[in-house]
Amino acid sequence: MLTFEEFSKYPHDEIFATGVVKNSPDELYMVSSNIGRELLWAAKKGEINDFAIYCHWNDSHDAEWVRDYGDKIYNLKYVQMLLDCDDDVLKCYRM
Repeated sequence: MLTFEEFSKYPHDEIFATGVVKNSPDELYMVSSNIGRELLWAAKKGEINDFAIYCHWNDSHDAEWVRDYGDKIYNLKYVQMLLDCDDDVLKCYRM
């Protein structure tokens, strides 16, 4: 589990976690089409000790591309599912 103390040590403006999940109601549900298609996600720390998670299809893009051009995740349920973190870290999520 990612604690606030550990999170605070990550450099600003950098990706600190990535992963691949499926587009599905049981994993990360982004669209009703392409159920089962893989999504690459990237968590990026911001300038003010905040963070956001972005995702895009896991076809030919890397995490840096997803960070710059992917879709931001706005549902905290998905944020918690993707990033095992404590409540203090979750409070830093930038909506």
